Amino acid sequence: MKSQHAVAFLLCAFLNSVAFAAEVVPFTPDALKKAQLAGATVVVDFHADWCPTCRTQATALRELAKEPAFAKVTFLTADFDEEGALKKELRVAAQSTVVIFKGQREITRAIGVTRTDGLRDLVKKGL
Repeated sequence: MKSQHAVAFLLCAFLNSVAFAAEVVPFTPDALKKAQLAGATVVVDFHADWCPTCRTQATALRELAKEPAFAKVTFLTADFDEEGALKKELRVAAQSTVVIFKGQREITRAIGVTRTDGLRDLVKKGL
């Protein structure tokens, strides 16, 4: 009987961690606006498929999105080559730029940060 309770407990813990995980989703103006108006922490990653730094950065951001501490963070990936208006609005000149917002206020940004720890520190500034 104890083993059944242990299995049930572990299953619930696993399902809770999955249920509260965020995910990295493609940028849309509506997604950004909705998250900002809700006062959420928003990470906008300017990504280009041809950029090796961006690919490494994307892997780290996907890892962060799974961490329970960031369950309420909105992670958006903007296509660097396609989102010209957004790049102009946010004054983004290089791919692999990450911009962190708390609501509608920009908190911080970085270019080329690929280490999970470095990105974690940036996202925490928006919490």
